[in-house]
Amino acid sequence: MGTDPETLSCAVDPHMLFHCQPASVVAGTPVVANLAVTLATGTEMVARFERDSAGNTRLELRDPASREVLFALLRPSNEHADLVVLYESRAIFVRRWPAPKTPGAWLFGFFQPQWTDEHQILAGHTARKVLLKGLGRVPGTTFDAGECWISERLMVVLREHVVNDDGVEEDWTILDLEEKPPAGDLLATPPDFRVVDPQRKQ
Repeated sequence: MGTDPETLSCAVDPHMLFHCQPASVVAGTPVVANLAVTLATGTEMVARFERDSAGNTRLELRDPASREVLFALLRPSNEHADLVVLYESRAIFVRRWPAPKTPGAWLFGFFQPQWTDEHQILAGHTARKVLLKGLGRVPGTTFDAGECWISERLMVVLREHVVNDDGVEEDWTILDLEEKPPAGDLLATPPDFRVVDPQRKQ
C-alpha cells in the first residue's frame, strides 16, 4: 500500500482515531469485531479489534485489498502502556501513559460529551448516541465535532465520526461483532522486531 510507517503510526494514535473509549480495563466481556476505518488523511482501511476476558486488547489495521497487517496497537490489562507494532518498519514502540484522572466510565479525548436518549441497533447491538463538542478557537465557544455510538452493556464504541476544527473528518464503524474469546494471544509480537522503549526504567 506504500503508507509511510511514521505517518501511519501518528494517524492511528489512540488519542486521535479512538477518541471515545472506556476509561479503564474492561474484563469479563470478550469480543471480536471487524471495522471499516477512514483516517484523517482520507486513507480507507479495514481493522480488527479483539478483547479477551482479562481485558487485554488488540487492534490491527490492514490493507483493504490484501488484508496484510500494517499496524497493531496492543494494550495489556495490567499496566498503563501500549505497544505500537509497525510491520513495515519491523519495530515495536512502547508508550506509557499516566493513569486516567477523569471520573466516569468513558474518555472522550479533547471533546465534551453530550449523552442523548437516542438509541440505534448497530452490528446487532443496541448503541446509545453521544454528541461530541469541541472547544472553539475563541475562548468560551464550542463547535459540533461529531458523535459516537456506545454499547453500554459491552463497553464498546460501535461507531465514531469526528469533525475536527479544521474540517478534517475521521470515521470508523464496527461492521460485525461477536461476543466470544479471541483465538490467539492478543499480546503476541514478532520475536525479531526491534523494541523501542524510551521510558523504560534502567
